[in-house]
Amino acid sequence: MPTLAQVRDRADTWLAARWPIVRDRQIAYQAANGRYFQGLVTHTNLPAHLTAAFADAIGNLLANHPTDSPHNWIALLPEIAGIAIPAAIVIDNYGGPEGQGFVVTVWCMYNGTIYSRSQNYGPETWRTVAWHVVTLDELQ
Repeated sequence: MPTLAQVRDRADTWLAARWPIVRDRQIAYQAANGRYFQGLVTHTNLPAHLTAAFADAIGNLLANHPTDSPHNWIALLPEIAGIAIPAAIVIDNYGGPEGQGFVVTVWCMYNGTIYSRSQNYGPETWRTVAWHVVTLDELQ
């Protein structure tokens, strides 16, 4: 029976295993495109874990892309196509006075409550955020 800590650890472990790949591909993408890749949310519905069971889910929105870019998740991380993952993922890119960067955010649900955490790459280190309960303000 999964606990909240186990759900978070599952998502953290999944992201940590892929972080070097994402980072390296983002660096190559930025060199080729002048900005980092932006990945829209991977799932229509967040993986909804329960005390009774883990609920990893296949991302059904991997072909979606931002209106200002033709690139989708398959272009950056084709390995996630067709496999169940423990959290929905979003990658935001940014450019500020200190330079460009990107933020990977994972979202999951446990017993009806939404949780999220973010990992930054770039100069705006404040964008790395620990696990927290997602408020309505964050969903809008």
